Amino acid sequence: MMTTDSIRFALRALGIAAAVQLGVAGSGHAQGFEATGCWGSQGSGNGQYWNPTGIVSDGAGHVFVADTRNNRVEKLDAYGHYMTKWGWLGTSTGCFDGPTGIAAYYGVLYVADRVNNRIEKFDTGGAFIRAWGGAGTHAGEFDWPIGVAVDAAGDVYVADHGNHRIQKFDAFGNFLLQFGAYGTLDGQFEDVAGVAVGSDGTIYVSDYSLNRVQKFDAAGHYLGGWGATGTAPGMFDGVAGIAVASGIVFCADSGNNRIEAFDANGLLIARWGELGELPGQFRSPAGITVDAGGSVFVTDAYNSRVQRFDIVTSVVPMTWSQVKSLWR
Repeated sequence: MMTTDSIRFALRALGIAAAVQLGVAGSGHAQGFEATGCWGSQGSGNGQYWNPTGIVSDGAGHVFVADTRNNRVEKLDAYGHYMTKWGWLGTSTGCFDGPTGIAAYYGVLYVADRVNNRIEKFDTGGAFIRAWGGAGTHAGEFDWPIGVAVDAAGDVYVADHGNHRIQKFDAFGNFLLQFGAYGTLDGQFEDVAGVAVGSDGTIYVSDYSLNRVQKFDAAGHYLGGWGATGTAPGMFDGVAGIAVASGIVFCADSGNNRIEAFDANGLLIARWGELGELPGQFRSPAGITVDAGGSVFVTDAYNSRVQRFDIVTSVVPMTWSQVKSLWR
């Protein structure tokens, strides 16, 4: 189990810090997330979005957004400057019908093309490479794939929403394994939404309706989970996108209009956000990613924008009890 010191170390190693104070009492410093970028508006022009959902950083300073209702992918730099886009509504290769999840791996992207029930693979310039899937319940088929992730070996995990399961493929789309079934028991799903893979191979899956996160090993064996429906810290109201970085699990708590971050065992260590349209506020956060420098990017779906958050450290007044503690 992570201690406060180890959580602080992990956050600093990641280059970020919690929105709750984790420093030593009496230090006079608080660390938290601050909105350092906010870009986009509703529309179909370059740099505009219509209900963006999935988002991923490629580790090379680029951010890719699944612009769901515009049926395209937009490529940005880490400061929100538009670079390029590709895709339009259709069933042909390179087209989309409701692209949702997106994942990156060493110069390639995987996009969950939801209504077309397939995964499409591109290079980071938008050149189509291959696709696989099809509607159905058999291995390798999908019923609304909405989340996608890649592990360190390049294997691809797909949140197969309507089939209440996770499917695993190699980089060529060959089926490897699946796990999950409809239900509320451990290892089961009602509305599987997001999937993420940690550097140790642990798989994290968010369940939108059951408002919980479950974790599995690489073979799909259940390891644990956390979460419940509610507004209190650590609870969810429609947990959607999920990301893992340096052992920290970030969740887009869409109905509560906030981001929550946990250690690998479900201990809440950070949360921020509220309903609104100002920077740092959300209207249904959907997707989340963390870049190599520790910046956190969130698709703010109903505000049709992307927000970036970075570490901020500020001096805060000490309480009287903290002052007295210095005299002991």
